[in-house]
Amino acid sequence: MTSSSAASGYTHEARFFLLALAFAAMSISPDSRAGEPVRQAPADPRIASFKERIDFDRKIGYENASELVVIDPAAMDTPPQLRSWSKSTRDLMTESGMRYIRMLFELGEQEVRIVLRVYDPRRNSAGEDLLNKANAVNTMTINDVPGPADLGTVSLRSPETPPWRVYWIFRNVFAEVTVYRTSISSIDIARLIQAELARNVRTQDKIEAELPLGSDMSGMREKQAVGQ
Repeated sequence: MTSSSAASGYTHEARFFLLALAFAAMSISPDSRAGEPVRQAPADPRIASFKERIDFDRKIGYENASELVVIDPAAMDTPPQLRSWSKSTRDLMTESGMRYIRMLFELGEQEVRIVLRVYDPRRNSAGEDLLNKANAVNTMTINDVPGPADLGTVSLRSPETPPWRVYWIFRNVFAEVTVYRTSISSIDIARLIQAELARNVRTQDKIEAELPLGSDMSGMREKQAVGQ
């Protein structure tokens, strides 16, 4: 599904997600950490060793669960390197409440893929998914290495130079950029996407202030229940 901008600056899907975030944010203690779901991951020695190597727990401790990313892909700036490329967007909400946004840019055989997984803060598994992504290799050790320090809260990249993939977490978002058959830098694109995410951070108060007029939270809960 390709989204289009509404007059208010949010698509219908983005408005519904904003409502969902507001409802979820009301049940979150400001003292809670966005990294809590990660602690529910299996105590795998390989993952534990990797977390220590990338200083995962300390970095995730700085996340602020009261600050959330609410983003409309139709309103995002296209990276200047990709403005002449064809673009297709997929934007959907999963049953678990995660918003999946995929932007695919193509020029001949060249491809750049940007994926954003925007989580319901009550079930924010961004950090856990980052670890699972790193662990999903059939090698003796996890080969992905820390990415740029200025990219999100925790970032990783594939080990070759230049890396074909970079992925990171920021607030309630797990983001990933992959490049194929192109000299365009995955890290350059990732930094531009991170800037977009940072511009779209909302606090709980701001989320509630931006709810569409006449929003009915009970109605929103009913829509969630039937999967609309």
